[in-house]
Amino acid sequence: TSVGEKKVIGIDMALAQKIADELGVKLEVQDMNFQALLTSLTGGKVDIAIAGINPTEERKKSMDFSADYLPTEQKVIIRKEDGSRYLFGKTVGVQKSITQEALAKEKIKDAKIVSLAHVPEVVLELKQGKVDGLVVEGIVGGQYLVFNDDLMFSEVEFPNSVKSSAA
Repeated sequence: TSVGEKKVIGIDMALAQKIADELGVKLEVQDMNFQALLTSLTGGKVDIAIAGINPTEERKKSMDFSADYLPTEQKVIIRKEDGSRYLFGKTVGVQKSITQEALAKEKIKDAKIVSLAHVPEVVLELKQGKVDGLVVEGIVGGQYLVFNDDLMFSEVEFPNSVKSSAA
């Protein structure tokens, strides 16, 4: 990695490197938004997508998946100053084209859903008061709470909300 170049790191990248090593190929990482990731995979532009993808029945129709790994509960992040546990009728942010978007639309009654390309964009919208909550995987949300002490997990719970990732 040269100076100023972004390096993608994390459990998914470590797993991708292990797969490349096992296959004896060089890993080339392309960082893209989730929607582009899925279309690049189904369009044959990439060989593997590894980004906390939930293997839904709809996705299984157009792509193959590994065994599930990394089960995580779906959570809602709010501003500490709000401390509200109810988001009905509020504005809720999500990352576009992921299972949390569908979950928010289905389970948070009368909410206005704001879908953006990347979670950091939604976190910024939350911090600026443009959305009242953010639906996110608990493991992902926990990392944002480490660096944003003005945010917290809401007490909102979704029944049967544990989702697993697959590659």
